[in-house]
Amino acid sequence: MSTSHRKRHVLAFLGPAGLLLLGILVFPIIYSFSLSLHAADGASWFAGTSQFVGLANYTDLMMDQSFIQSIWLLLVYIVITTVVELLIALILAIFLDQVLVVPAWMRTFLILPMFVLPVVSGLTFRYLFDPDGGILGTMFYWFDLEAPDLLGDPIGAFAVVVFQDIWRMWPFLFIIVFAGLKSLPRDTIEAVKMDGANLWQTCRFVILPGLRGTIVVAVLLKVIESLKAFTEIYVMTGGGPGESTTILSMYIIKQITDFSQYGYGSAASTLLLVAGVILTLLLGFYSSRQQQTVGDA
Repeated sequence: MSTSHRKRHVLAFLGPAGLLLLGILVFPIIYSFSLSLHAADGASWFAGTSQFVGLANYTDLMMDQSFIQSIWLLLVYIVITTVVELLIALILAIFLDQVLVVPAWMRTFLILPMFVLPVVSGLTFRYLFDPDGGILGTMFYWFDLEAPDLLGDPIGAFAVVVFQDIWRMWPFLFIIVFAGLKSLPRDTIEAVKMDGANLWQTCRFVILPGLRGTIVVAVLLKVIESLKAFTEIYVMTGGGPGESTTILSMYIIKQITDFSQYGYGSAASTLLLVAGVILTLLLGFYSSRQQQTVGDA
């Protein structure tokens, strides 16, 4: 088969998939960015009368205290969940590898929370902490006590949102860390143990340095995943009470659905997209650099 024939065959097979990918990914991004350059609401945009304002929506966002707060809440959410989940993943992975060896089916049982849909997880935690008819309210009722309305308190609601993510997503980091742990050279670990090193010394001087690259990848993946957090928060709190759980994704949805500020919300979503792209590029750069380092070694 000639080169031109091979190219036509490749184009025939990949062309439809490429067009589908273009329609699903590229067009919405271009459309959203175009929308962010207009002062568009529900009526003007669809009527074709929205005014082009350039980067005005972006400059207004920089002065919007609600937008700044949503970014701050997102950062706090990311830091707390990532640190706690990484610690749980590291401790449990090292324990199951170095102290207690369990069957594979038991490890599979441990990671089941990760497979729970976000909407199901959110509804479960909402029912769990409902003071009127939920599990927490029922337990307090048995002791003739008044249950605290955690989801009605700004700090309590944010704590429940964070706790829900920790419960559901720590297995995600555990899988990555445990796989990295299994890839470490066992001879080195056994040699250190034979020299008299205890578990803490083995972890500090051998295991954790060997897992450095794995930990970086796990953290970047978790941060990228956290940028998309929305469904579970929406069904638990709706972004409230007030704006105490309105992280950036919730802020974007509120601007578009509640206030019909399509241009303004699209500008915020574009910034969120840029953050995700930057993190993804960092992940790709770090992964390629690690592969190059391994190849050179």
